[in-house]
Amino acid sequence: AGLMKSYYREAEMPMFPEAVHNLFTDAYCSPPGSDRFSKFKEVFKACSNHAAPLLFKLLHKVSTYAEVNMMSPENISICWAPTLFRSFDTQFIEIVSFLVHHYIDVFGPSEETPSPSSTAAAAAQPPPSSSA
Repeated sequence: AGLMKSYYREAEMPMFPEAVHNLFTDAYCSPPGSDRFSKFKEVFKACSNHAAPLLFKLLHKVSTYAEVNMMSPENISICWAPTLFRSFDTQFIEIVSFLVHHYIDVFGPSEETPSPSSTAAAAAQPPPSSSA
């Protein structure tokens, strides 16, 4: 994640240029009862950024280990929002935190991303015995 952050920080254009900032803020500030997830899905379709779902998948996975690495969605967003938006507007920190926390709701489930609890359960299982 650190290497990716360095890459995006040094990139000529941010992942989400200023031209799309209002799409993100409009989706995030939608009235109560509206479907924010659908609105964010529309935003990502409009952005046509194929790397964004993969990045948020990684950030979500990092956040699932927050008890170990101290990287909650809020902490991740503090580190990543200024890089992704090239803005220090605190609303983008809230937006990135929301997207990391609700990754599955916005981007859909990912079969190859096990949760920490399923990984721990699998590790606790004894290896299969091999009978020769």
